[in-house]
Amino acid sequence: MGVGITSAALASIVALTVAIAILFRRPRRDLYVYFSAFAFSLFLWHAASLVSMFTGTVVGLVQSISALFIPPTTVLFFRELLRYEVAITRGLVPATFALSGFGLLVTFTPWGDTIAFRAIVMLYTGAVIVLMGKALRDRMRHARSENDKKRLRYLLYGGVITAVLASGGVYGGVIT
Repeated sequence: MGVGITSAALASIVALTVAIAILFRRPRRDLYVYFSAFAFSLFLWHAASLVSMFTGTVVGLVQSISALFIPPTTVLFFRELLRYEVAITRGLVPATFALSGFGLLVTFTPWGDTIAFRAIVMLYTGAVIVLMGKALRDRMRHARSENDKKRLRYLLYGGVITAVLASGGVYGGVIT
């Protein structure tokens, strides 16, 4: 079993476990529900990646579909986490739902199984994550307490490190 298979299996198990555990939290808040949806969309993508490693390119379509769930759930979670309507998230919520819906429709056309479409989905997902990182950085700069700044700084650095490490796996998955 290779490193790619092990990391995809571990990531999908962790994401699903976190998604389920968060839903059992009481009291149920919007932040928990949005984080659970975000973690579940990551589970779907990692599970599709794991299955595609065993079956080949047949599941590329499923990977694209699961990747299209990541941008809307990311925006909903970060909008709630940052606790204020910034211009980025205000316009991005309907835009990500519309773009992901359009992407889902394209997925079922002959273009949906092309490498170009998968690259576009990857770039779209990456762009949304970068925009949420920018919103997080802006919120960190305007935080009033030092504790909030520190918490947001750890979240930003952890997100950047995770995105860099995940991009290696995504880049390798698109190429092969």
